[in-house]
Amino acid sequence: MIGREKFSTFKGVFIPSILTIFGVIMYLRLGWVVGCLGFVGSVVVITIASLITFITAMSIASIATNTEVGGGGAYYMISRSLGVEAGAAVGVPLFFAQAIGITFYIMGFVEALSWFIPINTTILGVVTLGFIALIVLRSTDFALKIQYVIFALIVLSLISFFWGVSSKPPVSVNAYTNVEGFSFWTVFAVFFPAVTGIEAGLSMSGSLHKPEKSLPIGTLSAVCCGYVVYVLIVYYFYNYVDQRSLQEETFIFSKVSKIPSVVILGVWGACLSSAIGGMLGAPRTLSALARDRVVPKWFASEQKDYSRLALLFTIFIALFGFIYSDLNKIAPVLSMFFLISYGMINLSAAFEGFIASPSWRPKFKTPWFVSLIGFFSCFSVMFMISPGATLFSILFILSIYYLMEKRQLNSYWGDMRRGIFMLLAKYTIEKLEILSQSEKSWRPNILVFSGVPSKRWHLIEVASAITNDKGFLTIAYVVNPSSSKHHDHTMGVNSVADFISKNHVRALVKEVVSDNIFSGMYTFIRSYGLGAIYPNTIVIGANRNKEQLDDYIEFLIKMYKIRRNVVIIKKNTKNLLGFKRGRLSVSESNKYGKGRYSISIWWGRQKRNAGLSLALSFLIQNNKDWGNTSLHLKSLVNDADDLEPAKNIIDYMIKEARIEAQGAVYLEDHSKKENLFSRITKESKNDDMVFLGILPPNLENYKKDAKAEIQRYKEYYIEFTNYLQYIPLLGIVMASEEVDFHKIFTKKS
Repeated sequence: MIGREKFSTFKGVFIPSILTIFGVIMYLRLGWVVGCLGFVGSVVVITIASLITFITAMSIASIATNTEVGGGGAYYMISRSLGVEAGAAVGVPLFFAQAIGITFYIMGFVEALSWFIPINTTILGVVTLGFIALIVLRSTDFALKIQYVIFALIVLSLISFFWGVSSKPPVSVNAYTNVEGFSFWTVFAVFFPAVTGIEAGLSMSGSLHKPEKSLPIGTLSAVCCGYVVYVLIVYYFYNYVDQRSLQEETFIFSKVSKIPSVVILGVWGACLSSAIGGMLGAPRTLSALARDRVVPKWFASEQKDYSRLALLFTIFIALFGFIYSDLNKIAPVLSMFFLISYGMINLSAAFEGFIASPSWRPKFKTPWFVSLIGFFSCFSVMFMISPGATLFSILFILSIYYLMEKRQLNSYWGDMRRGIFMLLAKYTIEKLEILSQSEKSWRPNILVFSGVPSKRWHLIEVASAITNDKGFLTIAYVVNPSSSKHHDHTMGVNSVADFISKNHVRALVKEVVSDNIFSGMYTFIRSYGLGAIYPNTIVIGANRNKEQLDDYIEFLIKMYKIRRNVVIIKKNTKNLLGFKRGRLSVSESNKYGKGRYSISIWWGRQKRNAGLSLALSFLIQNNKDWGNTSLHLKSLVNDADDLEPAKNIIDYMIKEARIEAQGAVYLEDHSKKENLFSRITKESKNDDMVFLGILPPNLENYKKDAKAEIQRYKEYYIEFTNYLQYIPLLGIVMASEEVDFHKIFTKKS
């Protein structure tokens, strides 16, 4: 039965970590490393590997002394800092690395034992795996107590080694030659699992009495102790054993020892203890993933650190690892996944330290740039070992991250992602304040006043088509103060946000409380935004309420005064289009081809309105949901002599703009007494949407006599909209920003 034992620093962290460090690599591959690289090269390998591990141990110390550390080790730390998606992306491959690591250590044991007992290595490995599983299944405490005995054997084997090798005559170090076929980084990849022992202690985080104290002390002391011993072994190998013996004799560690039998016992014990450490750690990682619903809940246990099913699945993966039972092939795979987990732990600590939120108060303080160096070191070393394997590993974890995002898991803990994005937003906004606005970088940041979204969905859909998830889109609605007393603000915003999200529109949602719709809208527009990020384009519906028309017209005048572009979306309810929520349905009678959208922009010699209309139409055309949209730039002339020059101007504008569009110029037919608007309606009846500029108000007149200008502009607006009431979907554009929109479509800077 698996209990809830709580362990000390020495028993729960240092012993599992140091026994994994003093493992199969030290006994069976360290002599080969020295034989390939010599003293300096070997020390460099050990130093780089240990430095990465040491920095990671420092990052672990910072995280562990700042927050409660639960079961799952590295996965727990990463998921609580960077979110469950990032935690899962690292935790899943880390579990497999830990499970396959069991195979790696057992194969080291089998390789050493097979010299004395001639038996099938696979059979012996499977039997050993079952034996270790029984030990762990009996009790975690029992497994850790066995490691005390193994630790004593390893200490005795090291004494035997140093005693025996130092009694031999020194060899000529000048005889060392370069070894072909093994590069520095190839050797590094084989060696690196030797210093990953901190994972064994880290995985025990949920079973420690005081993890915030035990993890820093236990991991750092194990890394330092391991580094000193490894460098000493390399020194004695280099000075007292010839190069050929180091390269060819796998068990050279035993041959040069004073009492070889003690070393043999140490090798067996080290391999078994490392395997036990993996068997203790991997199920805990899997169960932590299951508790957060990353993997099926079957692997979780509410009362225990890990379930028996998690242990059985770990055994199954370890059995699968025997297919590739070559230590030199398994070691680089382990190196990749351990380096990824180390890198992400360092990145978590670096972000926490750099952001320096009030909640970041670790007792053990690691400078953020040190953790960042650790992060870059991990991934740099990965590329040095194998660029191909590195890219595959990165693609693998990105795939897991993507799948987790698609699942939209709701974590019950807070992480620092919001802090990261807030910091990025801060620097972005400050930089935008320095950089001047230009036509080349202009993009509409749209604020839509939609009212009830389900009733005026066409406003949101057109605005969303324009922004195309690249510009800011905010959807706002006004609530009367009397109704807001019985209305939950947060619930209302969340309800609208959910509705919009279900219809595949990404936008911010804001609720405005005001007893007057238009004064509330105006106040909100003036106050909404931060620095250079504010809504520069307002999308509203056409007003149908005569009692509010004066307020509506004054709102338009004020928008022009404060330099906000306005797009009034007027939908003809009697049109041939079947507007349905979520997508526009193209008219069957569309003369430009069934299944295509057609958008017309009427150019009335107002360059700014036409430029803004063309920019908005072009953005819609490039939206994949409005695919295969045809643009038509149209104009009217009074005189037949003006037809050709006007057509040439439009064709030149299209060519200079480098857009896919067609131009057309029409002659007003005065004999039929048709006015400008009726001709526009006639030539737009088969279009799905029409953009048409409206004349701006006269601000000088408004300043002198506001009521008179409101009345004048109201009469113009009524005439304008009444004549165009049969156009299916009309976008009335008033360009107010001090931007030459025409320059967006020119090559000149």
